[in-house]
Amino acid sequence: MDKKREKLFKAIKQPQSDTEWLVMLGKGSPRIEEKEINVEEFLAWLPTKHHAELFELLYLRMVPIIEQELMIPSEDTEDIDTDTARTIAINALKSMDIILVICNYFLKNTKSSFVPPEHMFSIITISHDLILSFMNLGEKVLELTNIFRKDVLARLYNKSL
Repeated sequence: MDKKREKLFKAIKQPQSDTEWLVMLGKGSPRIEEKEINVEEFLAWLPTKHHAELFELLYLRMVPIIEQELMIPSEDTEDIDTDTARTIAINALKSMDIILVICNYFLKNTKSSFVPPEHMFSIITISHDLILSFMNLGEKVLELTNIFRKDVLARLYNKSL
C-alpha cells in the first residue's frame, strides 16, 4: 500500500497527468489506477500522518485548475479552438470532481473524534464558493432572459397594433 500511496502522491503532483491519476470505474466507484485499489479502501488504510499531505497535494492541484482552466476565458487572440477549450474545461471539471469525491469519501469514513486536515476545509470552502457563484450567475442569466423576453413581447405587441 505504501507503494500505491507514493505512486498516487507523485501522480497528483504532476500537472500533465490530467485525470489519469485516478480512474473512475463502474458505478461511481473511483479507483486508484485501473482495478488496483478502491479509494474508500485506500483512505481507510492511509495512516493519519499522511492525511494532511494528501489534502495539501489535492489543494495545490485544485487551485491552478480553477485559476488557469476554469475561471479565465480564452481570448480571441489566443490560438485555441473551441474543441480544445472544451476539452480543457471538461478535464478540469473531471479533476475537480475527483478531488471532491476523495473529500466526500474521507468525510464519510472518518471517526467522529478525528480532526480533518485544514486543506480539506479549504477545498470544500472553495468548491462551495464556486457553486454559489455559478448559481448566482445562472439566476442573473435567467433574469436577463426574462427581461429581454418581456421587452421583445412588448415590442411585438406594439407593432401589431
